[in-house]
Amino acid sequence: MAKSKEKKKLVTLDLVPSAKALKEEIKACKERVAKVRTAIAKEGKYNKYDPKYRQAVKRLKRTHRRLHKQRVRFTRPGQPLTAAAPAAPAAAAPKAKEQKA
Repeated sequence: MAKSKEKKKLVTLDLVPSAKALKEEIKACKERVAKVRTAIAKEGKYNKYDPKYRQAVKRLKRTHRRLHKQRVRFTRPGQPLTAAAPAAPAAAAPKAKEQKA
């Protein structure tokens, strides 16, 4: 039997420039799937083969796939997988000791 491959370690979403827009699109798609699912429900049971539901799920999967591709695209060997912590604001410069003459 073949051994299963280890999943690639991908960069965090902070390092992907288009991640924010894609996350918003995914949220909208999930809302649409929920709305369509409730609309097609009959007697507490829904038909997963309903064309409107299938189209909504396909759209959601497509968006997830685009986000994953972007994460793979921005993963570079030798580069850190997480965003560097933002630089702390420059602390007040240490006061120079007064020299007595």
